[in-house]
Amino acid sequence: MKTVLSVFIALACLSLLLYGCDSKSTMTGRCLVATNGKYLIVADNSDPIVMSNQTNNTSLFESLHTGDKIRITHDDILLSYPGHTGVYSCKVLENGSIEDIPENTLASLTEMNWTFDLV
Repeated sequence: MKTVLSVFIALACLSLLLYGCDSKSTMTGRCLVATNGKYLIVADNSDPIVMSNQTNNTSLFESLHTGDKIRITHDDILLSYPGHTGVYSCKVLENGSIEDIPENTLASLTEMNWTFDLV
């Protein structure tokens, strides 16, 4: 009986550990649509992050425009400039425009040959 209880406790702990490893994070920020078809998110006081669609929904980013305030559910962020993350859900919270993107963010990305539709 003691062995069965020990195995049960070990399996329960392992299940909780594995569940915690697979958790996703959420982030809110402004969308930045590049002319090369890439979508980025710029959160308050943070570097831009390139978003990649990790779903079967090919239209996940289709309704996004530069400056829109969005909330995403995503993987860990790969440390590079700009960062990269996989996205599992995306919701537009409010419409925006290019004026909602920090000028220093646009300038640093432009120096790296990123181009954006400025309308």
